[in-house]
Amino acid sequence: MAACTGSGLALLSALGERFTSLHFVSFVMSVTVLLIFARTTGQSTGSFVFPPALINDFFDMNYILIGLVSAYIGLYAIAFSTSLMTADLLLAVLLVILAHIASNIVFVIYNTAVFKHFSAAEIPLVTVRLNQLTTIILMLVAVAAGKIATETSMMLGLIFLSLPSLALLALIVLTIKPDGSGIGSI
Repeated sequence: MAACTGSGLALLSALGERFTSLHFVSFVMSVTVLLIFARTTGQSTGSFVFPPALINDFFDMNYILIGLVSAYIGLYAIAFSTSLMTADLLLAVLLVILAHIASNIVFVIYNTAVFKHFSAAEIPLVTVRLNQLTTIILMLVAVAAGKIATETSMMLGLIFLSLPSLALLALIVLTIKPDGSGIGSI
């Protein structure tokens, strides 16, 4: 998941830099700050819009997880393709919010999977290792996305890293059955 979403996160500030600062009375706000606020809004909203009663149903429908991650990538791709007009800034803000609602729903499902598939004694170690792995992946993806975006475009920085990661995620998620079997065959 981190490899799928990392390039969008890493390039969010570059998207903000494409727009001029916003001016409200005597207050000047960076568009980057607005987009980071939009990201945080989406992240915090995602866990509220997801009905907890459906979490077990989502474990049985792995393709929905792939759809949500695909939506995240698609929404960021649209945001990166916006022009520099004010109306497009509002669209970009909305797209970032929606992208992070989708990714946060996936995060909630995967977080719950850790609690569901590991014993209480294993959860602390698994959680720490997953967080460490996520941080390393996000760091590597951010560097690669920045390099690709600098050499080519933000869109290619997103696509070159996100789509292969999405294909790998789909392979893993669609191979593992809801009961956890199939893990040994990967």
